[in-house]
Amino acid sequence: MLDTAPDTIPTVIDEILSGASLSMSAAARRVPAHRGNAACAVASTIWRWHKKGTRTPDGRRVYLEMARIGGKWMTSLAALKRFLLAQMPPAVGEAAPAPKPRTTRQRQTAVERAGKRLAELGA
Repeated sequence: MLDTAPDTIPTVIDEILSGASLSMSAAARRVPAHRGNAACAVASTIWRWHKKGTRTPDGRRVYLEMARIGGKWMTSLAALKRFLLAQMPPAVGEAAPAPKPRTTRQRQTAVERAGKRLAELGA
């Protein structure tokens, strides 16, 4: 048995246990499809949002909270709402979160790429 302090239990589990659970297909039906009037695809959208997340305009990565209950993955309407709200740009007049600084490797790659581009241009 997992020995977990009550304050470390993920919010989504509390929401699921309180009866506010959504299966993956029910969550997909809540989100409009990118094209047409159908629901979004369970496997290619809901599961991807959970496993890989999505990148926000400020560079953060947000994930859809889910929990494995028996043999099924479940989420909650509140978790879906938190996920969608996390992707929203800041309101007018509201400060945007500062973007994460690039890692040393990212900076080095950018320097190398710029050097190659300058060499191609003959500089």
